[in-house]
Amino acid sequence: MRPLNRGARNAYPYNINMASMATLTGSLQNYTLAYNQAAVTNVIGANPDMEDQLDYVWLTVTKAAAAQIVAPANLPARTAAKPRIVERNGDEYRRSANDLIANMGRFCAYCEKPNPSPLAVEHMVPKDNFPLFSLSWTNFLLTCTVCNTAGTGKGTGPSRATVVGWGGGAPADELGYFTRCRNRYLWPDMPAAYQDLTPRLEYFSISTNAWQPVPAAESVRWGIVELSNTYATREVRASIFLDATAQQYARRVRVRYVPANAAATRAQTYFGLDQPGGGGANPTTSDGREFDRTRAWLAVVGDIGALTVLPLASWANYWAYLPTRAANLGHFSVWVRVLDQLNMVDQQNPPQTILDRFLATCVGATGFPGTDLTQVP
Repeated sequence: MRPLNRGARNAYPYNINMASMATLTGSLQNYTLAYNQAAVTNVIGANPDMEDQLDYVWLTVTKAAAAQIVAPANLPARTAAKPRIVERNGDEYRRSANDLIANMGRFCAYCEKPNPSPLAVEHMVPKDNFPLFSLSWTNFLLTCTVCNTAGTGKGTGPSRATVVGWGGGAPADELGYFTRCRNRYLWPDMPAAYQDLTPRLEYFSISTNAWQPVPAAESVRWGIVELSNTYATREVRASIFLDATAQQYARRVRVRYVPANAAATRAQTYFGLDQPGGGGANPTTSDGREFDRTRAWLAVVGDIGALTVLPLASWANYWAYLPTRAANLGHFSVWVRVLDQLNMVDQQNPPQTILDRFLATCVGATGFPGTDLTQVP
């Protein structure tokens, strides 16, 4: 995954302080928003103008449904008000979209697809179960609609009971729930996102009837070429190298993320990044993430391989166009993995490598904005 720096909010109006439960509730009290008075007034009084009052109505309904509190006498009225509150908060949190796009670009934070449409503002910790974080900038990422729903437990999960079941008993407060969810998975806004979930080229072995990794050196060797692709079955075929000889083999290929630890493994499953997509008798036409990632790997190898035959005098023109090309192709971690494995010297700026130049040239406004390079090679 591309490691992300969410950056500062600008036009987005809410500054939710999540340093402690006290500062969280204190900052929520600073907001006065429009509300649907007819649906809410009879539940919490004539002037329900504070954000935390409305969200605590929502939270009360959620916790009562989860049998975490004794249901209050006015639970039916609060339940009736909840849809209006959810609707209003839904309108409000989407105001963060433009700032998120400006800071991190139009890429899915999970699968790294470029320019997905529509692009959703994703709550990492779901607002339905944890409403106090429904407007928190810290809780937002941008995702494609597939990553937002396709994983195991994604969508409205995890539930409150699931979080308790991870161990340690029930968290002491709502911020404890948020922290436990954050610690459970590898998230794109963690510096280790690239190191702990890296892409790898694999091929389908005829002899073993199973997927095998292409040797690292051969997976980035110029001359690999895509032979065909069939979206209906999510199959990509390529001519690849499997040893140090000139022999090439026509094989089905795929690019999968390889998790480095338990948190990364959970994230891979939670976001559905290990799902191959549709095809065969039961196609899932919306999920082409692995298919797109695989084609991106082959394209990157071809693009970078072109440098080996370009005269040095033409390199400046190549690098001038590369940020736009990289942004259009997306899949930052694929670019980095290919260049890292190539370990190719930048002939114009030795001993700098091509990866060094890529990170200096393509991480920014015209390429991959908001990239955290802390642990990128």
